[in-house]
Amino acid sequence: MLLSYKDVTHVHVEVSSLCNARCPLCPRNLYGVNRDDLGYREHVMTLLEFKTIFPSEFIRQINEILFNGNFGDSIMNHELVDIIDYVQSINAMIRIKITTNGGARDRKFWQRLAELGVYVIFSIDGLEDTNHLYRQDVNWATLMDNATTFIRSGGQAEWKMVRFDHNQHQIKDMEILASRLGFVEFIVTDHHRNVGPVFDRRGNFSHSIGNYTGSTEYKVFLDQLLKQKNQSTTAQSSKSQSAHWHARSRVEPAKNIRCVTQQDKSIYVSSVGEVYPCCFWGFATGDHRGMGASELTMIRDMIKDHNALEHGLEHAMEWFQRTDSIWNDQPTIGICHDTCGIDTEQEVVFYKNDERKPMYAMDKTAD
Repeated sequence: MLLSYKDVTHVHVEVSSLCNARCPLCPRNLYGVNRDDLGYREHVMTLLEFKTIFPSEFIRQINEILFNGNFGDSIMNHELVDIIDYVQSINAMIRIKITTNGGARDRKFWQRLAELGVYVIFSIDGLEDTNHLYRQDVNWATLMDNATTFIRSGGQAEWKMVRFDHNQHQIKDMEILASRLGFVEFIVTDHHRNVGPVFDRRGNFSHSIGNYTGSTEYKVFLDQLLKQKNQSTTAQSSKSQSAHWHARSRVEPAKNIRCVTQQDKSIYVSSVGEVYPCCFWGFATGDHRGMGASELTMIRDMIKDHNALEHGLEHAMEWFQRTDSIWNDQPTIGICHDTCGIDTEQEVVFYKNDERKPMYAMDKTAD
């Protein structure tokens, strides 16, 4: 059984679904082209909304808050400092972490984050000649100035690098630079979204990520998206999703799952206040057509009254208890197995039209 309200000690919250970057394999855009019809809502959580979702008595029981999310970058929220001030005024012992591409805001902002004792994880996927190949629109000079301002102001920073074919030869140089700049940690990770095309804002092909061999015509991917959107009924839409986003994953018994949510006593809250056990289940929003859409259809019927702004956080978590059927009576969905499975290192990968051309793959760590 998943967590109850009184058990939670860790919160992963997306305070903004806006982002300054156009990472081509991120589900918030279509291979680098920003669109408003990808099934998620752009929203910045206000300080008032944050207070409504997380009342003071709840914050007192929390040990750590991670500001991250599925679709946006937390630093795009211009009330972020006020939100942190609110949290620390209630619970001065709470640990606060932020994951960001680091390419926005001014020096005053980064100095203030350092003063607040926030731990910042900078997602930097290369050096000046490679970081922009994935972190599109992140200016290297701005990023470096922000990171060094934060560190020189006393802030603790971690450099988290995603390994790609185009940057893996620079790992040692990145580690040396991270040490020289004063990062306290250098982490190499693989978010398993490593193959695909890259388009500019207008849909012109720019370059490829990894050993991609599929179409370089943006219209092909746009037509696929529009075909999904034009399904006339929910049943038809679900069927289309299942066919289009074919999951090459194992379906294993729940006994092979060591649920991170249960271990960390954690919940995930989206920018619009929707509550899920973790960010991976957070893609179960009703019309999102990206990562794991076909697998998440099996839990959508269980989700009800899960918006904490409308129903309060405690009530919004009650649907967790309806997931017992997944954990006890049925095989576990691949997303659970491949993010929290204890018997395999293989990642779940979603293929376009059942071909060996990955569209999206499950990120084991949100960024």
